[in-house]
Amino acid sequence: MFPFRILNSIRALALVCFSLGFLATPLRGAGDDTYRFTQGMGEERVLNLEAMPGGARWTWALSSKWDTALLGLRLHAIEGAKSDTWVEFTSGSHRLRQHIEADVQGLRWLNITGLRAHLAEGRTVEIIGHGVQVEPGSATLRTFANRPNAKARILILATHPDDAEIAAFGLYAGSDATIVTLTCGNAGDANYKEHFSDVAEQYRFKGLLRAMDSITVPWLGGIPPERCFNLGYFDARLQEMHDRPKEVLAEVYGPNCDISIYRKANLGNLLAKGPRTNSWPHLVEDLAEIFRKVRPTLIVMPHPFLDTHRDHGFTAVAAMEALERWKQPVTLFLYTNHAGKDLYP
Repeated sequence: MFPFRILNSIRALALVCFSLGFLATPLRGAGDDTYRFTQGMGEERVLNLEAMPGGARWTWALSSKWDTALLGLRLHAIEGAKSDTWVEFTSGSHRLRQHIEADVQGLRWLNITGLRAHLAEGRTVEIIGHGVQVEPGSATLRTFANRPNAKARILILATHPDDAEIAAFGLYAGSDATIVTLTCGNAGDANYKEHFSDVAEQYRFKGLLRAMDSITVPWLGGIPPERCFNLGYFDARLQEMHDRPKEVLAEVYGPNCDISIYRKANLGNLLAKGPRTNSWPHLVEDLAEIFRKVRPTLIVMPHPFLDTHRDHGFTAVAAMEALERWKQPVTLFLYTNHAGKDLYP
């Protein structure tokens, strides 16, 4: 997905993955099982799925402590099925639905953590497919105990406004987390073209509104604007900034190179808000300064390989370069907001 040379910037991720047992590495050329889980992490057992009309079932027989569970099922699309396809798990009166791509063929690791409070020794779990056939027989259940430390100093790194909510609202809500958004989101759809004759002005307005969103929306989860900060870097520019580190790059739709016009949306004082140019060294310096000030023990950020959005991948690269400067131990939780079909799940 990314140029080979950036692997040096994220080599530390290999070490971190050993502490996050549910993370898996893409493994091409291995049939329909394209992921290899970290050895020694979590608990694995083989289930025997009994066929039933429309799906399969098994009897729950796991009593050890766990907080995350993945079930490896082999699924086959039913010919003529519409795009709205899913697999539904039932335990007692509780139902958990997982949507599946319409042309699914082969192994899929499905997250059944939502059943946790409704499972008990000897209880039957039923699996029904809608537009998809569930293959009975052997299936693999993997469970993990990865609950984050309630006393951890949490830092959420979001690439664009709204990424923090999509990826981690349930984690940061009600906590003492700090949320940092790297870009102002000043690219993409022309949402305000009817109100502006100048394209650059239109996207500047959009970026300022989205920067404001990034520092106020977390308040719905109890995180006040003073603990949120938008760095103001330009949307759709991170890879080019990385590839041309000695250059200052302008916005996509105009000549402006100063990120401070978006930083003025911030109410907190995590970083200075004066003039600053849009460049890769500045981005890495800012992240390193944030790490020194926040001193996080848990950082939540995009997965550089499984998230297919280039800005998201290079958010992880910038964070790893900054972590190399900070040189303090930290646990990483990696999220995927843009998952391509070839990288499912």
